[in-house]
Amino acid sequence: MLHRSLIALSIALLAVSPALAVQAGDTYDSVIAEKGMPLGSMTVGQSQILKYKDVEVKLTGGKVASVRAVVAPPPPPSPTPAPTRAPSRAPIGEASAKNTLVWTESYEEAISVAKAQNRQVFMYFTGSDWCGWCKRLNAEVLSTAEFAKYAHERLVLLKVDFPRQFKQPAELVAQNLALARRYRIDGYPTVVVLSSEGRRLADLGYEPGGPAPFIGTLDGLR
Repeated sequence: MLHRSLIALSIALLAVSPALAVQAGDTYDSVIAEKGMPLGSMTVGQSQILKYKDVEVKLTGGKVASVRAVVAPPPPPSPTPAPTRAPSRAPIGEASAKNTLVWTESYEEAISVAKAQNRQVFMYFTGSDWCGWCKRLNAEVLSTAEFAKYAHERLVLLKVDFPRQFKQPAELVAQNLALARRYRIDGYPTVVVLSSEGRRLADLGYEPGGPAPFIGTLDGLR
């Protein structure tokens, strides 16, 4: 009976070990080394939860407290590809007549425009071509007419992207890495909202519910 129990236990460990390679007591750095950057993160009380495709890792005091296997959420519906066209020259932070948002990738430009137009900076840290939670935030909030209208009136949109399937100019890569270090970004998507003077107002991430609660949170920032 004992022999059979040991065999069953070995099979169970082999079945879960690929997903649960991270173990209790591991440090944050060892989790990142093992699993890479998380798809998203959130803070609950004194703990931080890192969300991956296959697991959720809970850290307390900088060390892993628990690891829970999860079922990945279904991918968002694929958006209809837009026709190829020349880049828009509309002012940063404004939307076109079709509610197409205009993003800048220059931090200095975003800060300058925010000061001149008394707007908040919506600094969006994303992995645009691989991050599942980023794609959900885009589909459910950022691509909606409600968000476009709000951004047209209040925001300067700054995209800080970390793609895996295409290359960026070296100076853009350097800028984005510096911004991630400066603002201590540990997961995607993360939205850092800055005042027109550059003061950090809030860090936001993906939340279900569509544009209304997300815009409500933005509207309450001062």
